Amino acid sequence: MKVRCLLLLTALLASCGDRIAEPSASEPVVSGPRLDQVIPAKVEPVEEQTPPEPIDWDGVRPVTFADLSLVGSDVNGLIDLIFSADPSSATFEFPESVEDLAGETISMVGYMIALDFEEDRVTHFMLVRDLAACCFGGIPRPDEWVDVQVSAPCKYWVYRPVRVTGKLSVGLDKQEDGLVASVFQIKSGVAKLEH
Repeated sequence: MKVRCLLLLTALLASCGDRIAEPSASEPVVSGPRLDQVIPAKVEPVEEQTPPEPIDWDGVRPVTFADLSLVGSDVNGLIDLIFSADPSSATFEFPESVEDLAGETISMVGYMIALDFEEDRVTHFMLVRDLAACCFGGIPRPDEWVDVQVSAPCKYWVYRPVRVTGKLSVGLDKQEDGLVASVFQIKSGVAKLEH
């Protein structure tokens, strides 16, 4: 098989150097633009897009999931904090850089995973760093999502980045049903589609 492929390749490469025969008088000549001619491209007018609504950064601190990272922290202490029957007995301490964000009005971008609806609008959702890691690859780490309760029900933007603005809480928040135990929360947040 290898010998046949090599013979075929050799024949193809040898034919690359052959000149193309000139057409005879009986053959039709195909006419068209020469390679050295420039053909202007047909350009369609572009629709004007409205620029994204500017963010009023007055008093709002832009934050990323990297700013909330707990990598390098005491993992066992964090697990004790989340799963302990008595979280007050846990010895976990958030890094100072994360503690400094507590109580700040922040704005951050992520993806929605809806938790509660009111009719067809979202009232409560997880803001996650990455949909691929969350929905398809496994459970996100505690520092890869923020529990968000919006001030007014909003549209559910599936697979689209959203910007959430609100006051950040840092510390364990276990809900009564026990389904959600978050270490970061934004209550009365505002969610908008990120342009």
